[in-house]
Amino acid sequence: MDAHLDALLVAFARLWESEPADLVPLLRGLPEPGVLPSPWNTWTLIGLTRHHKRQLWVAEIIRTRLRGALADLAALGALGHPNGVSHSGPVPGMPDWEYYFHGRGCCINHKIDGDAIDVDFWDDSADYFDTFFYKNYLQSLRRPEPPEQRLRELHPSARAVTIAVTDLLAAGALTPLPGSDSHPYRLADEVMAVADDIDAFCTAWPHPDRRVWLSALIGDWLAADDAAAGRPELTAITAPRAGRCREIRRLRLRRELGEPYRGSPAARRAARGTRPRQVHGGAPARAGRRGPRTDRVGGSETAARGAGPGSARGPRNARSAVRPGPAGEQGRPNAPLIGTPAPPSRHAGRLRFPSHTGSP
Repeated sequence: MDAHLDALLVAFARLWESEPADLVPLLRGLPEPGVLPSPWNTWTLIGLTRHHKRQLWVAEIIRTRLRGALADLAALGALGHPNGVSHSGPVPGMPDWEYYFHGRGCCINHKIDGDAIDVDFWDDSADYFDTFFYKNYLQSLRRPEPPEQRLRELHPSARAVTIAVTDLLAAGALTPLPGSDSHPYRLADEVMAVADDIDAFCTAWPHPDRRVWLSALIGDWLAADDAAAGRPELTAITAPRAGRCREIRRLRLRRELGEPYRGSPAARRAARGTRPRQVHGGAPARAGRRGPRTDRVGGSETAARGAGPGSARGPRNARSAVRPGPAGEQGRPNAPLIGTPAPPSRHAGRLRFPSHTGSP
């Protein structure tokens, strides 16, 4: 496990410390951006830690309500589905939930909220994650709880979750199945050891009065800067660090896309000693954001780069419907947007389970 992740696990343990009245010296003493994992990776790890409990809950439903055996599903796939139980249908005793067996796994879906918890079983275990299933879960949420809402704010595209998983595997936060390079994977033992600390963090997260401290503690300086709005003594610390987080993120995305990184527009202007271009009204123009060149055709304006079937270049969509994705996802259609965050859930940071199942 790398030093960035070690520092994050130590940070979660600090949650039990009393929050000081004066946040200024505390914020100044916290690690600079780049010492902890990026907010994008940290929140993905938080989300997977929470999702692990949901997967164990699905396994319990299969054992106790669907008369299934995880070992049979893991070893035999579709041939291991429980005898005398329909392939799909409502979960017995839980009318708001439906199940669907597939291969070596089962998906449990909430009819009203849309939550789709899909699990493949390996070695009689529900510990292993499938990135595709987890991204579908995030997309299925109609009323995300505050931790998942923050995760979706950071990852508006499903593909970005895959990038975070790649980084967490490289850092040792996730452990692949023995004999596999990357898929499926489970939480590392060191992460499981602080699962209670992560739960406590998520329980405290919905409280606005603690948001600056909690965000800064895990290195999410973007959320800390948002929460510090109107307090200039705090934003003097949080704003530069939030900007540095964005710079590090741009670098990571350009590396993923295989493009050279030239720094932010502001940094490039500073290096050249120039100011932003001005447009009408005195507002600075955004560098590199030109509208499409247009030609007048038959009384209407058409993009000159070829927007119609008669264009020499052809329709743009026909060429970009499928792009190579990260490792393990080549040839898939472009990842859909996860969606805009929904209003905060009334359930705060606690996981939602039917109360009569005995789950947390």
